[in-house]
Amino acid sequence: MKVIHIITHFSIGGAENVVKTLCTAGKRKDYEQYVIGFRKADDNVYESKFKNELKRKGIEVIGLNGKSDVRRFFSLLAYIKKIKPDLIHTHTEIPDFFGSLASLFFPKVILCRTIHNTVLWPKHKILGFISNYIFQEKGKATICVSESVKKTFTAKFYRHKNIITIENPINFIDLAYPVNNNSLKKEYTLLLIGRLTYQKNFELAIHALNLINKKTNLKFKCLIAGEGEEKEKLIQTVNELGLKKICKFVGFVKIDEILKISDLVISSSIFEGLPLTIIESLSAGVPVIASDIPPHQEIVGKCQYGELFKSGNVEDLANKILESLTYYNEKKQKAIEASKMVRERFNPSSQFIKYYNVHKSIINNS
Repeated sequence: MKVIHIITHFSIGGAENVVKTLCTAGKRKDYEQYVIGFRKADDNVYESKFKNELKRKGIEVIGLNGKSDVRRFFSLLAYIKKIKPDLIHTHTEIPDFFGSLASLFFPKVILCRTIHNTVLWPKHKILGFISNYIFQEKGKATICVSESVKKTFTAKFYRHKNIITIENPINFIDLAYPVNNNSLKKEYTLLLIGRLTYQKNFELAIHALNLINKKTNLKFKCLIAGEGEEKEKLIQTVNELGLKKICKFVGFVKIDEILKISDLVISSSIFEGLPLTIIESLSAGVPVIASDIPPHQEIVGKCQYGELFKSGNVEDLANKILESLTYYNEKKQKAIEASKMVRERFNPSSQFIKYYNVHKSIINNS
């Protein structure tokens, strides 16, 4: 069977990395996978690395040509006609819209998608309405990356067929090390990582760091890794609060490399699908603090391997950071214990088989 995965671009992003991990996690003789990036990535260097990782595993990678989405759509139609896939699998909103629209030109091609977030179409509600109508009529399966996503999606789109949950796979990071039982470290390194967008709410975390800086003599620095439309706003906040010596913007980085030098990871997101940063951090034995939104509760709350703070509450976040640094050895030990759970639950090979079985089932039953 031939399956085309459509993603927004070959760049840093949760959904994009999930597709890369899935496609490279296993191989079947009867399973031919293609990955199409609808738009060009912002970072050419990372885009090249992304593509090469897929190509080394024998996955055909296609970047659509065209200066506009309309031109890229016609390019997408041409590739679908050339490849003759059995199934189109879309990931995130722009691929959902153009992928579902393209499927109308190929009645025999099966349509499937993965929902990666609890908030859908915040900026393009009309396109979302069209996309969801097509999926309601033609889609054969909707995969949700967490129970929180499934609950949100089902409540809004209960007429859709075959809604199932398959949690995201992650590439495990081997950094866990024995706890150092000495006194407090001289300086801690905190990490905020992800797209610099409203969703991630890094501004709240920066204000929490400002409270800690005023309250205590604890020495720490914070690395802010990622790029996005809120970068200038965040830089301005850091400057206004006098935190230039504490907060450092480091741009795009490999998460395994930056976790090597991180003592604590903070996720202040307002909403998520399945929080990959938290899972990857725990897989490496790095303690985490996260907002108490439902997807975070699924990971941190159930296993008690991290700390939750009240979403949007800057003082609660500051207190949780202080607590985690004050009792760091204890928090570190729990994070190391979490590593085994994470590796079993989000194993790439297992998730690859689940996707394969879904694709095979809906193709055979259509």
